[in-house]
Amino acid sequence: MENDLFDVDELGQLHVMPAKKADQSKNLVNQTQTFSTKIDKFAETVFGYVEYVDKMAQQTEQEKTKAMGFRNILASESEYRTRRKFELEALLMDRNTELQRLKAELDSLIKLEAEQQQMIQALAAMEPLPTGQ
Repeated sequence: MENDLFDVDELGQLHVMPAKKADQSKNLVNQTQTFSTKIDKFAETVFGYVEYVDKMAQQTEQEKTKAMGFRNILASESEYRTRRKFELEALLMDRNTELQRLKAELDSLIKLEAEQQQMIQALAAMEPLPTGQ
């Protein structure tokens, strides 16, 4: 008659569990430890990937922010150039107006000088005024 509660081995030692079940239990413990080790390695790998993805997301966000800044700079540069172009065109018109005014003034002065030269020549052609004798 076989007793399922106790087992005696070849050396005559009494065991609470039959040897077959004890071996199965040890095997199950080993498999569980192996599985647990694999799960721990898997968790480390997943954690590493999550850290890597977070780092890449952070870098992507930084690059996105940089790109938005450059886009804003380009937009403001375009606006600045357009505004500067209009300012320079207005300045050019003012300077051209001043140039035309100065040319007209120069022409007037040249004409006045010519008239004064004619008057000087006409006066020089006249007889000299008597000196106080």
